[in-house]
Amino acid sequence: MMPLEHVGTLQRIFDELDPERLGELETLEVLEALLGRFFRAVHPEKSESGIPSVLSRAPCDGQLTMPRVLQWLLQNAFAEELMVSPEQLKLRASARRWNASICQVEDLHEKFERFDTDKTGCIEFGEFKRLVHVLIKAPANVELPASRLSFFWGEIDRSGDGVIAFDEFFFWYRKYFSSDSESQVLSAHLC
Repeated sequence: MMPLEHVGTLQRIFDELDPERLGELETLEVLEALLGRFFRAVHPEKSESGIPSVLSRAPCDGQLTMPRVLQWLLQNAFAEELMVSPEQLKLRASARRWNASICQVEDLHEKFERFDTDKTGCIEFGEFKRLVHVLIKAPANVELPASRLSFFWGEIDRSGDGVIAFDEFFFWYRKYFSSDSESQVLSAHLC
């Protein structure tokens, strides 16, 4: 259900884009302009980047009347492309590709970003040392063996490029820190 004031906003924008009062929009480009203005007015915090994708499902038989636009909008207003950020769309696409829950991917991405202290989008070896230290809950005064850190670095840096991308982190974390084994596997390797 769309709030009445949103319907009023949609009608006002529709009328502005239909200056000759024909009662229909002429092209999908005009519909795209209508949607862009509508979402900026109603959801200024949301990205408009998903509008072209959602428009691919628009009625395109030349009858873009206000009732049809409203009906179509009600059916598509909560489309993922319109409701989440481009970054969230990428994470959700990864979740589908990796057959993982969206919550799990988002949670691990949050962990990944926490350890990416220089915000490069990758985890370098120095950040990785801190990550392992925290994940295995090692006391602050304990130095982790270099051989073990090298072993784990070799396990996680699958591409061999010297940095950890999120997908590498995701699979490594799931392998060593699944909910049923928390830190048992890592602890076994550190002994």
